[in-house]
Amino acid sequence: MFLEHIENFAMRDITLTRSAFWTTHMVGCNHVVIDGVRILNNLRLANCDGIDPDHCQNVHISNCHIEAADDCIVLKNTLHAMHYGPCENIVITNCTLKSTSAAIKIGTETEDVFRNILVNNCIIYGTNRGISLMLRDKGSIENAQFSNINIQTRMFSKAHWWGAAEPIAITAVKRKEDSSVGQIQNIRFQNISCDGENGILIYGDGSKNISDIDFDGIRMHIRRITDWPKDLHDLRPDSGNTILRDSLRGIYARNARDIRFSRTSITTDEESAALIEEMTCVVDCEGVYGMPE
Repeated sequence: MFLEHIENFAMRDITLTRSAFWTTHMVGCNHVVIDGVRILNNLRLANCDGIDPDHCQNVHISNCHIEAADDCIVLKNTLHAMHYGPCENIVITNCTLKSTSAAIKIGTETEDVFRNILVNNCIIYGTNRGISLMLRDKGSIENAQFSNINIQTRMFSKAHWWGAAEPIAITAVKRKEDSSVGQIQNIRFQNISCDGENGILIYGDGSKNISDIDFDGIRMHIRRITDWPKDLHDLRPDSGNTILRDSLRGIYARNARDIRFSRTSITTDEESAALIEEMTCVVDCEGVYGMPE
């Protein structure tokens, strides 16, 4: 379904299945309600996203169940639709999500501003990444809150899928060598339970363009589920198509400012503990507070 420049649009109580590409792509739509929708796609077919609000405003997505290869719910600001303005005032609540990519993502098409985003009361399971903020272009991501979420992740083939089972990944790097990249700021994560094969990834560029990030009430358990390697951080897509080799980490933060942790705990099984050199790694950051041991 491709829906462009529609006011007061509602989709309720239907099932969409076996899509070969983005299942519901909304471009420049305003005052949208998507409620009680099931999307059941092939988990081996890349690019069959579930719901893609692109330059949309005032969107409410609730009570949905989505299974998709690629992202379940992904906010975008594509270059060709810049005349529709920012992606803002988005509420996502009471959804169950399963994906071989990211369950909830902002990006990677980030040519304009994303602001005023609320994600609450969701269950994410069997997924390659839980929540992914991927800034690759000149826009920005700001004023977003994620709360009351259960996340279960597992590794998938790196030859086919971006990500490495991070429950939360926040990355802001250049798409190309000659491109510019904006800021990620004022983001809150609260009351989130994470169970899976990797930890939290925070990775900005040299300008420290990730800032003012709060983690409160995060409970993370790292355990082996698959046989895929656990020694990497996946930054794709970026100018170098980068996969960094490193020890498994509970938290890896680089090139960021004012990152705060409170009531955050990390536990592991024995196999994962043997792969961890240090539970947390902080490189070239300014103002990281309350980092768990």
